[in-house]
Amino acid sequence: MIEFPCKCGFRFKLDDEQAGGTIQCHRCGLLSDIPLHQDLAAINEDGTYKMDESPTLQNPQAAADLIYVFTRGASDVDGYEKDLRLTTEEFDAVGTGQPLPLHPQANEALGPKYDPETGELITEFQIANDGPSAIDPATVPMATATLNYASGRAAYRPSFSKALAHLFSPPNLTVMFVIFCIHALIWPIQFILNEGFFLIVAVEPLMIALILSHYGNVVEDIGPNDKDDLPRPLRDLGFYEDLWLPFCNVFAAMIFCYWPLIPLAAYLMQGSEHRSLLSSLIVLFVALGTFAFPAALLTLAGSGTILNLRPDRVLRTIVRTGAVYLLVMIVWMVTALTYLWGFVGSALAIGRLMNRAPPQNVLFSWPLVVGALLAGIFFMHYLCICLGLIYRAHSHDFPWVLQRHVRTKQTLPPPMPPRRPRRAVARAPSASQASGNVQ
Repeated sequence: MIEFPCKCGFRFKLDDEQAGGTIQCHRCGLLSDIPLHQDLAAINEDGTYKMDESPTLQNPQAAADLIYVFTRGASDVDGYEKDLRLTTEEFDAVGTGQPLPLHPQANEALGPKYDPETGELITEFQIANDGPSAIDPATVPMATATLNYASGRAAYRPSFSKALAHLFSPPNLTVMFVIFCIHALIWPIQFILNEGFFLIVAVEPLMIALILSHYGNVVEDIGPNDKDDLPRPLRDLGFYEDLWLPFCNVFAAMIFCYWPLIPLAAYLMQGSEHRSLLSSLIVLFVALGTFAFPAALLTLAGSGTILNLRPDRVLRTIVRTGAVYLLVMIVWMVTALTYLWGFVGSALAIGRLMNRAPPQNVLFSWPLVVGALLAGIFFMHYLCICLGLIYRAHSHDFPWVLQRHVRTKQTLPPPMPPRRPRRAVARAPSASQASGNVQ
């Protein structure tokens, strides 16, 4: 019989045949090794093994002395130069009887010294001492840092006001001008469609999708990618990372915020009897969608998963952002008004141009429409930059899932009860077997 304790206090009583194996404790679930008979005396009452006392060293510095003497070179393991001079004990061992003094006087001449590695003669030189006031420490030139990590452009800390001024830099203005040129390419396509040529009907939605993907790239570069400048249009031309995923983020945020307007507008256009009620509902959902769109776009572009687009998580994202979210919402309102004015107004201006009709409203004249489109493109980029800066400041506070690993406490399952062996049951022979035996 082998009897030994577990670390939790439970005592095992096992047969001798199980010595050297393993067993799981029924109380704590710990897997323990079954000791041999000769090892039982080395186990404490708490289930731990007894340890022998560490041996005392007769000369603790013996190993260090051996390393110091037998390592090659003129330096020890710490990089200090070795003292290769002979000691008085070494001279006495040779039998000279006249050891060199450790601290020779000034009038005593020493023999020549040679470098132990190169064999070159070491010559002494005198150091002039002109007094403590010979050199003024203030006149000693100080070295300047070659890499200035915290000065100049490297010390730039973006904010909403700095980002607005930084949009007028030449690289950012070039990016926004390219986006305006893509909008301008849509105008002849609309002209051709109005003429009845529908073979290129998919070109206009494709170009609009490319513009939306660019705005998604701006939020990603300023926020998660921690960049300060606008990305080039279509970024690296990766289909999934630079085109499809950013487009899905922007488009899904629009659908999430403004999808009730689609059935309401359809009912209103059919001439429903409740026009006043439908109009009130449209105004209400436009206000709610305008309030939630910046947070929805930030959630999709920042977290990268549609699971965080749950309404309660979007609302908590707005709360964690704070009062600055009101400024972002105002920027989105200005952006939506100017962008719709420029985009829809340009389509109407093209229709009037085809019919050679004068503009019915001065608000939809070409100068105002182009100016509104330019303003919409500018404010849309500024909105995306503001969302990226909010991500930098509050991403660790947002209630998003699938962002970091959350460690959970893992407990061992309860041990399985041992199986009982089956007993063999004697069965009576069948009628056929009995008749065969008789034959």
